[in-house]
Amino acid sequence: MLNLLMPPSSYREEDRSWWLNDVRSLQGALRNHARLTGTQTADVAIIGGGFTGMWSALALLDRHPKLRITVLDAFRCGEGASSRNGGKAHGYWSSLGRLSQQLGASAALATARLGDKAQDQLRSFCTSSGRDCWWQESGNLAISTAASQDYKIAEAVAVAARMGVADSVVALSQDEMVQHIKAPLFRGGLLYREGATVHPARVAHYLRAEIQARGCAIYEDTQIAAITPTENGAVLHSANGQLTAGKVILTTNFALSSLAHLRPHLTNFSSYATMSRPAPEALRGHGWLGSVGAADLRMFLHYFRKAGDRVLMGAGSGPIGFGQALQAERLRQDKPSLRRPANALQRLLPGFSTQDIERSWGWPIDVTADRLPYAARLKGQNIFYGGGFSGHGVNPTLIIGQCLASLVTGQDDEWTRSPFCQRKMPSLPPEPLRFIGGSAVRWGIMSCENDEEDGHSPNMAARFCAALPRLTGMSIGLR
Repeated sequence: MLNLLMPPSSYREEDRSWWLNDVRSLQGALRNHARLTGTQTADVAIIGGGFTGMWSALALLDRHPKLRITVLDAFRCGEGASSRNGGKAHGYWSSLGRLSQQLGASAALATARLGDKAQDQLRSFCTSSGRDCWWQESGNLAISTAASQDYKIAEAVAVAARMGVADSVVALSQDEMVQHIKAPLFRGGLLYREGATVHPARVAHYLRAEIQARGCAIYEDTQIAAITPTENGAVLHSANGQLTAGKVILTTNFALSSLAHLRPHLTNFSSYATMSRPAPEALRGHGWLGSVGAADLRMFLHYFRKAGDRVLMGAGSGPIGFGQALQAERLRQDKPSLRRPANALQRLLPGFSTQDIERSWGWPIDVTADRLPYAARLKGQNIFYGGGFSGHGVNPTLIIGQCLASLVTGQDDEWTRSPFCQRKMPSLPPEPLRFIGGSAVRWGIMSCENDEEDGHSPNMAARFCAALPRLTGMSIGLR
């Protein structure tokens, strides 16, 4: 029997994102589906009704329209990480250098091109008639805000040229950056034309409606506590019922650490975001007239985008989790982490102040040792799983949905042959070294990046802690 972890409640008001509050205005957005009761059956059961689970359901139906698919969520489909992110949609062109080092040039290019394919499918879904997902496609900026980040601009351009995809990125001088957004700290950067922005909770809302319209059974407020594998599939057990399925897909995000063989390869961090009040004058003052998205070139980056006349600022620098303690308050309500995006908004875009903040929130994220998601099958069982988005999920969840659908249906295609399914995942140190070491690295990198942005030289302790991943040969935490 496989026991599953209980994820944190997505219903707590203090954890609710601005996106979730906004989506309540849509018809049917507040009505939950019934709990699983009695004894039910399905061809495929999907545990976890976020982006990954719902994209998996649609991809399966595209392949086999008559499949009986059931999607189960412990709370409400699409109200976990899927509705609490920054809503920035892009693939892997901005990660080409890192991927080529980890996977080789050919696999890195294949990964980036699958991101393009996913972006096309995401665009098609979000812009279909009747879906107001706030899709805006003007590219994504990667901005240097300190002299120590400048080398990354030339490096990214050189990597793209060397790999024959020079048109995937454009270097911007400080004067050219002003044409997109002007701010005192912006020194220049890169423009990746693939980037788009969406309203993530609206995407989740329309996905939920689509899988229902195409015949999926949906059970919400249904925590699956355990799975019993059988010769022909598995039996899912909840408090009020059970479901027998021929095949099972686990898309429970950070709760996938319940799988013992995955624990060496995963850790849980947290990401925090802030949404401003409407501020059209501040946006005009910064010359931010288009819809381009942006992020700085830190390792623990700040990501930001417009949402109408508002700005969302996020920081992928929340506390690290310890083991399987998914309910830890520091992963959702860490006060310094709640303040960090608001402070970054004022520092990076000084036309805004901390008084302009409407809402801030945090949520756990699952991070793999190489920062690339995965899809796989439990050895010898009809149980499949996918996750590991490492804070980058709007586009990659669709990729993993396609991978899982192909794995479940036994297809040999570009999805199952990709590094998402085929690579050997590196490992992290065991607990408590993972937590202690990860916390030290986080402190060191954040200290170095703060000092460098302020024009100061980081102290020796911070430099040493920041260098630990490189010194120990790890792929995560590299500056």
